[in-house]
Amino acid sequence: MSWYVLAQDIASLVEQEARDELWGEAAELSAAEESTVELIDRLRGAIGIEVQLSCANYEYAGQLMACGKDWVALARQGSLRLVPIAAVSWVRLPRTTASSRPKFPRSLRAVLRALVAQNVVVDTTAGQVRGIIDRVGADYLVIASNLGDADCIVNLGQICAVASVGSLSAWDAI
Repeated sequence: MSWYVLAQDIASLVEQEARDELWGEAAELSAAEESTVELIDRLRGAIGIEVQLSCANYEYAGQLMACGKDWVALARQGSLRLVPIAAVSWVRLPRTTASSRPKFPRSLRAVLRALVAQNVVVDTTAGQVRGIIDRVGADYLVIASNLGDADCIVNLGQICAVASVGSLSAWDAI
């Protein structure tokens, strides 16, 4: 064996170690970047795809239509459901979805304000409330009963989902 071949062999091993180290650093940086991605950003990459999610004792499935600052919208069988991201326990979605971050996402309160006067079913951690959205406060939602007997004030933090009843035209605001 000549010294030249031995030197080439050593140089090749050193280069391979440098490449392996570089790939290791790239994998570490990729994992570190993934750890900064929030759930809402992960879901934003799945818009248009069928997803399934769980909130308290409810499970929802449908096509992911939109994502805001703190909510997602699912469509299924002509009905649209608005789900606060804080209420989501888990999500099932295809592995191929990527993450995305919007420039100006709308908040849940902003979307609920756009739905004032709409007939809805609100799933909460304590059960369902049906009626018409009357007002949206800083941390609550006022639902006027369809029977007209009393208002129901719902804590926004306890909402699992808000589903449309009837026409979807008001949901164009999403």
